Amino acid sequence: ARARPLAFGLVGLKPWEFSELTMAEFAELVEGAREREERQRELAAWIVSHLMNSSGNMKQPVTMARLLGPEWTRRQIEADVKRKQDEEAK
Repeated sequence: ARARPLAFGLVGLKPWEFSELTMAEFAELVEGAREREERQRELAAWIVSHLMNSSGNMKQPVTMARLLGPEWTRRQIEADVKRKQDEEAK
């Protein structure tokens, strides 16, 4: 029951497209849509941080991390650690 709102809203599928997918394919589409949304949030934060900093009204520089919060920062650190581990494994 929760899949239909995701399919029609977040992913943007038509009903007949949704009915033709396997659950694994649908899960990959949802993951991709969430990644796309996260990239859009990051881009918006990057733009806003530059606009705020260029205004000259900020006492301290505004960063993407400050705008996106500690959860985003934690995920970035985890991704960096995984990337380094993958490089070392080569």
